[in-house]
Amino acid sequence: HLISCFGNIEIVNSIFEGMKDDAINIHCNYYSVESADGDVIHAKIKTDIQAHAAVNARYKMFDTGDTIAVYKASTTLEKQTMTIKNIDVTGDFTADIYVDGDTSALSMGDTIENLSIQPNVHISNSRFGKAKTHLRLQTRGKILMEECECELKILLPGDKNYWYEGSPVNDLTIRNCRFIGNNAFIESYPEFDSCPESPYYHSGIKVIGNTFDSTTPLVLRFCKDIVFEENINSLGFEFKNKFDSCAEITEK
Repeated sequence: HLISCFGNIEIVNSIFEGMKDDAINIHCNYYSVESADGDVIHAKIKTDIQAHAAVNARYKMFDTGDTIAVYKASTTLEKQTMTIKNIDVTGDFTADIYVDGDTSALSMGDTIENLSIQPNVHISNSRFGKAKTHLRLQTRGKILMEECECELKILLPGDKNYWYEGSPVNDLTIRNCRFIGNNAFIESYPEFDSCPESPYYHSGIKVIGNTFDSTTPLVLRFCKDIVFEENINSLGFEFKNKFDSCAEITEK
């Protein structure tokens, strides 16, 4: 797990085998608005609904100068962006976030995302296998996976209802990789409230020049701007990708 990182993450010339839980999980955590007044947001990290929280408010996920976005409840409908002036941890799961803007439009239950902790990810010449798990990618940074051999699912989640892990993916390229077995495919399963004003979660997904054993290499929900080009099935079968509530799809 790489939590609340920034800059560049490089995974190259590596072998990952026999993993439990998530083979890789790159994410930040959403906070929620408890209340807001003046220039302060009284916020809460929502992982305390778990019996054993992986992280709490004392884990540094916000800093002075970071840019945050606040969304309506559990949707992706952005209300406003602000810069953090200061942050005070007030308890194991609560913090006061002082910002450079008016907070009067915010409501209890709105979700807060740190836009400054969105690392770029480069995965190259690596092998992932011998495990019943997945690679969980949750960052707005540029993600490139290339020249890899993978027996695992690439999972694009999005969690505004349980673990509250983010963020959306909006620039993902997977190219020249070999996906082995029927469990090796790319799936998006965001858990959020879609709304007419902002119906999608992930975007900018490009899958180019790969070989898949599966005939359904894409199983995508609530995504837009999808490119699937120059891929082949190892047995010569026709691909039957599955799309649910997706838009702007190019398949060649």
